[in-house]
Amino acid sequence: MRIGVAQADITPEPGGELCGFVAREQPSLGVHDRLLATVLYLESGGVCLPVMHAEVIGHDGDMHKFIWRFEGEYRGWPYMLLTATHTHSGPPSIRLYECGEYDAAYCARLRDTLYGLFQEARANAEEAALVVAEARCDLGIDRRGGPHAHTDPRLPVLGWKRADGSWVAAAAVYAMHNVAMGPQNRLVSGDVAGEAARRLSEIIGAPAIFLNGACGNINPPSVGSDFARVDEWGERLAAAAGAALEAAPPVGDETLRVGGCEWEAARLPAPPEHIAALEAEFAAAGEGPTGDRIRRAFERWRNEPVEDEVRLCGQTYITVVRLGPIYLACFDAEVFSHIGDELRAATGLPVYPVGYANGDVGYVAPEWAYHEGGYETQSAFVYYGTKPIERGAYEYIRDQAAAAIQRLSRA
Repeated sequence: MRIGVAQADITPEPGGELCGFVAREQPSLGVHDRLLATVLYLESGGVCLPVMHAEVIGHDGDMHKFIWRFEGEYRGWPYMLLTATHTHSGPPSIRLYECGEYDAAYCARLRDTLYGLFQEARANAEEAALVVAEARCDLGIDRRGGPHAHTDPRLPVLGWKRADGSWVAAAAVYAMHNVAMGPQNRLVSGDVAGEAARRLSEIIGAPAIFLNGACGNINPPSVGSDFARVDEWGERLAAAAGAALEAAPPVGDETLRVGGCEWEAARLPAPPEHIAALEAEFAAAGEGPTGDRIRRAFERWRNEPVEDEVRLCGQTYITVVRLGPIYLACFDAEVFSHIGDELRAATGLPVYPVGYANGDVGYVAPEWAYHEGGYETQSAFVYYGTKPIERGAYEYIRDQAAAAIQRLSRA
């Protein structure tokens, strides 16, 4: 297998807004730790896959257009992965009402940076052996609780090792919202995933990234922690991933296959009784700046037309990657963690979900979550500025991903 890697600093200047919390006072006041963009260029058996990763909250509709810019320029490479850590202490790279205003200028610079990193990574690609391991980290908690409480402690880690034993790069996947610092924090930070990536990079002496998993229901042990706790959690993840990687031999299987499909994130108008309930809920948000922002978010949702059809429906993607003996099921959404166990049961294969991949259409929840209620199904779409995703979307993308994985396993 050939792999190229390139990395750049994408830290925004202090004084801009941070994205992810309606309760946060703006703007940012400084930088706690630097944010990075990393591109891994993978090639094996005539198949190429750029993995373009950024320590930001996510990628919005404009980034979808960027994806197709690559497809047009490199005809015959129909797939790529554009991923994010989902840090809530980074710049507004997605459009969320009253949670940090979308920064179009920053996103344009990010697109240009990723494009340049892609060219650099492709140019410096070298031969390396693929190493695959699975660690475990019981760090995430189910923030919803209830009868369907679930986490995914699996920590898959991929590494690429030169013939002399040195590492070219590593990539790990862990399902957990990067919200540890909470809305009180006004310093730029990669949160737990950023710290974990930095520490894993130190362990192996090469660039490392932490992709997010299916974490729609998973938080860190607490929110509003201090940075010492973030450092501790990042160290736990990195130590587990690094130990597993160092102990694993090359797999000897350099298969690289990519597949997937578009899916229609059909959005239905909220029924009048739901809108009335939302209006009452948001109106009762309390006094003060946070309450005012919550009410403004609802008014914007109710009154501002959404013109970006990517945010309404269609043009969304499931991407499935076979890397040696494992499979990555990549979703452009905040998917509940249960999907990993369900995909493994359906396929009988080692499958690991990746969230926030090639976009972010919002929460995609199982049918039972609609009956339980809660933020993810009842009101999160207000902050996303969209109509609700219809019930059954989770089961649909799960089944589509399982079918795509089965096809790749036979290729």
